[in-house]
Amino acid sequence: MLLLRNLISVLAGIVSLAAALLLVPATWLQDNIVDRGGFLAVTRPIADTPQTRQDLTAPAVDQIHSLVDVPEFLKGQVDALIAKGVKTVTGTREYQQIWDQTMRDLHESMVQGGRVEVKPDLMPAYDSIAGPIEDVLPVPVPRPATLQPTIASFDAGWMQWILLLTENRAALGAIALLGLALMLLTATHRGASLIMYGIFAAVFTALMWFTVTNLPALVPNVIDRAPFVGQIVTAFEEKAIKDLPHGVNLGIALAAVSALIGIVLMAMRAARDHRNRTGTGRGPTSSGSGARGQSWPGPAAGHAAAPAPVGRPGSAGGGGGGSCAPEGGSCAPGR
Repeated sequence: MLLLRNLISVLAGIVSLAAALLLVPATWLQDNIVDRGGFLAVTRPIADTPQTRQDLTAPAVDQIHSLVDVPEFLKGQVDALIAKGVKTVTGTREYQQIWDQTMRDLHESMVQGGRVEVKPDLMPAYDSIAGPIEDVLPVPVPRPATLQPTIASFDAGWMQWILLLTENRAALGAIALLGLALMLLTATHRGASLIMYGIFAAVFTALMWFTVTNLPALVPNVIDRAPFVGQIVTAFEEKAIKDLPHGVNLGIALAAVSALIGIVLMAMRAARDHRNRTGTGRGPTSSGSGARGQSWPGPAAGHAAAPAPVGRPGSAGGGGGGSCAPEGGSCAPGR
């Protein structure tokens, strides 16, 4: 029976600890990937990098080139004008609007899962890009109906696992608490169980720290170096490393509190066992019992014994009186 109780206690503790530690990444994923506001906050700084501007506008430049046959002797001048137009566009409000809309569409596609195609709508920037080259070309540049090239594509099937984890955050918290309660109810030594709980919490926290700090090495290079998408993945890796101290602090706090409570409980148990062994729990003895076994105390110190009553002559209690015969007989003097 004790073996079964200990087994249940260990399993309940492992389940509780796993749920508690899964709650940390689940909360982070909800705040930074599933939530659209958090996703846009992480990806917004990427818009200003030169590589992102190149990845975002290069397909548009290629599409503009395909609209008109540029003479060979003008290609160098046209390319320079397009590059200048792209640089001008990326510093305007229209570019920021294009970026924000592209990220909103990307996030919506990711949440739905399946195949994701990143297709920014660059029409608001068309005039700024194509306008300068119309002045040097002998023919007008046709205006396309749309300018929405595909700049990246990937499979977002992994998003269903993230959604499954984040949607069950409340369940993870309940499992962590119930598992901890079951561990304490079934454990034969609650103090030792809490100490082990704290030790494993510290170990799992160290594993979490190692995993997050080595994310750049763990993510395949084919993802990190992918056009456009690689920069987004890198941005989330940096965000995870930046937020890592919060998760580590929670894990250390859980480990320290569990171990401390366990030590206190073990100390209380040891003190109770010591009292039982030494017999300090015996009932009180009578105040009159002494080394010689007397059952009632003598006169209190400082108090004289009560004087014996003085009897009348001839009485049995008289001091110094002898015995007298009844009916007025002679009395013998006392000795």
